[in-house]
Amino acid sequence: MLDLQTGELATDVDRSNVREGSAEDDIVLGICHDPADDGSFYVVGGTKGVIGTPGTTKDVPEGSLQAFIRKVDAYTLAEMWTIQWGAINKNGALQSSPTVAKAYDCAVSDDVVYVAGVVDNNAEIVKGDSPRMAQGGDDIWVGAVNVQGGDVKWLRQAGSPGNDHIAPHGGLAISKNGNVIVFGDTNGAFYRERSESSTSDMFVMEFGKNGLHKRHVRAPMRGNTPATAPEPSAAPEPTAGPPTVRAEPVQLVPDSTNSNSAKEPVASGSGNSKISTGALAGLLIVILLLLIAPLSYFVYRRLGCRRSKKTIDIDDSYGPDGLVANKSSSYRDQPPQSAFSNGGYGDDPLGGYSSNLKDNGKHVI
Repeated sequence: MLDLQTGELATDVDRSNVREGSAEDDIVLGICHDPADDGSFYVVGGTKGVIGTPGTTKDVPEGSLQAFIRKVDAYTLAEMWTIQWGAINKNGALQSSPTVAKAYDCAVSDDVVYVAGVVDNNAEIVKGDSPRMAQGGDDIWVGAVNVQGGDVKWLRQAGSPGNDHIAPHGGLAISKNGNVIVFGDTNGAFYRERSESSTSDMFVMEFGKNGLHKRHVRAPMRGNTPATAPEPSAAPEPTAGPPTVRAEPVQLVPDSTNSNSAKEPVASGSGNSKISTGALAGLLIVILLLLIAPLSYFVYRRLGCRRSKKTIDIDDSYGPDGLVANKSSSYRDQPPQSAFSNGGYGDDPLGGYSSNLKDNGKHVI
């Protein structure tokens, strides 16, 4: 334990350092803490010996590296509990060959600590005496353990026909709705179709609180359901279909290690195959506006032309009050004869108006 201010061994704890392990090789690959409990933390890694309670009761090939998670008292560095899981070979011809399972990271949410890692070379990690189903190459695995006592809630294995790995640092996180987010890389068809190559894709994967997740693109199938390796009967895991968690953005479905009653992924919403009533109404309104606009412009232009080109017939004589009378006996204001200096109209006193009067007795106004 180090002091955050000085970087030296802490002096405010009962024990600041410890060296522990089995008689075989042991490695620590990750560490995490409980935000609600400053009195403990967790370490994860791998061991070729026995350093805690076996989470696997099935025989594991001798010399295999097994994944583990340990809860440690932050003041005394004493072990509070440790769980380890081994793996077996899927290929019967390699049953006696050592397998490799490692834990890389962990994260705590409420009363559960989630742990994740990698199982190598098409091997199957085992919970109790029930192996999870290998997908091919290296796979990832995720487990959930109660923070009090270390009881294993569930253990899942997922992957593609290629090699899939969780990020060695920061590969596990908890979402705001309590689901588990896994970051990693793959060179196979995990969540998109692709050919296997030396080039890897990054992937982000979400597990529900009960271990359910979206089925990957090439998950093995039995009939119309994903192939499964059932949980032990005592395990408190659901065996029904997708959970109904209101806060989750998608419905999660079981992976290849869940019940045969699992269903295909069901996306929320009605999909894109149908046009909603609102969208159809909006489309009709737009079409009507496109038709009305040019029609309105045409009518406006026609009315404007008629008004500007209206003609009236006029008489050659004035009315008694000095107004020009048209043939319909309506009058328009004109200046009286006395207003003109020459007393007549021969020199175009209307400024061009009289010339228009001479054109068949009509004037355009």
